[in-house]
Amino acid sequence: MSLMGFRSSRRLKASDIEAGSTFRSQPANGVVETARVLSIMQDRMGIDHVRFQIKVQQKSYDWFEDHRTLNMTSFMERFPVRHDLETA
Repeated sequence: MSLMGFRSSRRLKASDIEAGSTFRSQPANGVVETARVLSIMQDRMGIDHVRFQIKVQQKSYDWFEDHRTLNMTSFMERFPVRHDLETA
């Protein structure tokens, strides 16, 4: 796997999360999760949540996609690496 497109490993901040940005989980057991942020919204308590499209890839199968929502802190813990996808 090429590291091209990965930004530096500095600590992710909530201000780094914005609609259209893409993040990756740390690969484990050959599984790579890529999340594209669709929107950021607050719940009634004022807690930020990230709505995102997730793509899961592994060598033994192609991939699947889904839409999910996590609170901001959980999103940053699960997807700590910003990933700039090359446009085709």
